[in-house]
Amino acid sequence: MAKNMELRQGKASNKRRRKASSCSFRLEPNVKERLQAVAKKQGRTLSSLIERTLNCFIDSYEKGNLDSYLVQQDRREHPRKDTLIPARWRIGNKDDFAEYDVIVKNISTSGAYTFYSNGCNFPLLEKLKAQPFRLYIKLPAVHKPVELDCEAKRFHITNDSTSVGIEFVNTLKENNLFPQTKER
Repeated sequence: MAKNMELRQGKASNKRRRKASSCSFRLEPNVKERLQAVAKKQGRTLSSLIERTLNCFIDSYEKGNLDSYLVQQDRREHPRKDTLIPARWRIGNKDDFAEYDVIVKNISTSGAYTFYSNGCNFPLLEKLKAQPFRLYIKLPAVHKPVELDCEAKRFHITNDSTSVGIEFVNTLKENNLFPQTKER
């Protein structure tokens, strides 16, 4: 009888147990909207949908079945290589230009993801959107910087930084980006 009383009061019930911990993270607004639409269709809360999705992912990962789980794979024609290479954007023409120090976070033969850490600069963004620009990269064991004509394709802006996905105007050949060095 005492056990039934505890169940009615919720002391021994696991059905309505409160979550032991919380986790917060940032999402792109469109991702959150899409998740909310799915949650609504399934009659779930957003939190419940995310928890269920993560549990499915973890189960698949632990079983080694990630291929059977719907994980978005990188579908780029030219796979990117993670890097941390200092570089420079040069915006403008030969006589009138501005330069900005950036970091190349990843690169492929067709584009790169660059990071400008000096805050959000809206005039700079307008220049990047309006015209092609040049990226200068100093690669190890290469004496002269590699010069690449670029177009800005994607922007991620915060108060502290601006990240820009760029596409090389003239797709590179692997040998042009990473020239052979003489063996000694």
